[in-house]
Amino acid sequence: MIRTFFPIGQGNFAAEKFMDANIVFDCGSSSGAANVEQQIKDAFQQGAVIEKVFVSHLDDDHVNGLQILLSYCRVNEVYIPYLTKEERILTELFYFLENGKELPYFTMNLLRNPVSSITEQSPETQVIFVYPEDDNPEDDNPEDDNPEDDYPEDYNLEDDYPQNDHSPKPKPMKSGTPLPLSPQECLNWIFIPYNFQNKTRKELFIDILKREGYDISGLPKDIISSSFWRSKYEELKERVYKRIPGGLNTNSMVVYSGLKDEKKLKSRIYKNTYDCCCSNSYPEGCLYTGDYHAAGYNEWEQLKEKFADVWEHIGTVQVPHHGSKYSYQPELSKMNANLVIQAGYQNRYRHPHASVLKDLIDNKASFYWVNEHVESVIRLEVN
Repeated sequence: MIRTFFPIGQGNFAAEKFMDANIVFDCGSSSGAANVEQQIKDAFQQGAVIEKVFVSHLDDDHVNGLQILLSYCRVNEVYIPYLTKEERILTELFYFLENGKELPYFTMNLLRNPVSSITEQSPETQVIFVYPEDDNPEDDNPEDDNPEDDYPEDYNLEDDYPQNDHSPKPKPMKSGTPLPLSPQECLNWIFIPYNFQNKTRKELFIDILKREGYDISGLPKDIISSSFWRSKYEELKERVYKRIPGGLNTNSMVVYSGLKDEKKLKSRIYKNTYDCCCSNSYPEGCLYTGDYHAAGYNEWEQLKEKFADVWEHIGTVQVPHHGSKYSYQPELSKMNANLVIQAGYQNRYRHPHASVLKDLIDNKASFYWVNEHVESVIRLEVN
């Protein structure tokens, strides 16, 4: 298997190529969707089959290349973290405060209705919503023919996300459910997605809005078109947005990709201009973290707990949130793993932060910064 972290600038786009299967993890960049489009066309032939696409969260810099991927390749399944209506609206509002404009058309539609946005581009693609663990249903009857009935009543995918009658019906999935690779590829290889809810930051955002006198009980669906919110932009930016360091990200899905049993393989960097032959080899598994907030002790322990059964298999870690100091966990630099940062060379967020780089260097961590320069591409061979 070849694992690639693509040079798309400020964003996330990675893929794993098995003998006859392709898996994609996020697909976007705020450095420009054209960067992603070029990498997609370099990596895949038109019409190539993508078995699974995992979307960590619905920020533009993680999804704005998805439209191109869906139309250029044949995507079988897309896994997306489930968001409540309130979380979707708050995400859209936060983007507006951060950027002073509404979300790009495709990303906005993807946030409001992932099913129709995806199936408009690729009618045969199956959309699977991964539920936060707190909302995982207790399945008292594992032989139940309709497990969707076990989910909370307020989670009605058909009502939440109207879809084309000719497209596959969206499915719910529990966080932590192991997903196998096709048996002909590797019988013991699995993917484990976890939809982590960042309730603290969500509640902080709501609390600040309320304390500043903004009524969010009747937030309109088309929030950015509201003249009220537009007229209050400067005030909201100063009094609300700047008090939530590191972004909102109410949900971020973390995905493990690797073996499920005691057998181990090794991964090794085999193509990188700055380090063409890395002498160190690490376990085969990878943890794709998206923008997971790993900085806090509880959040780090939660991550280790949820992936405890496969932790010793993790030999590559995508550093959370492009190396933001607000999401970075110093324990990362002590792991027996290659650490990969995907961030633009001169981005406005100052990613990766100097303090993160200092910690990685001081601890002699094996880390790589993939940016928009083609020479920064990282490929790891697993065998």
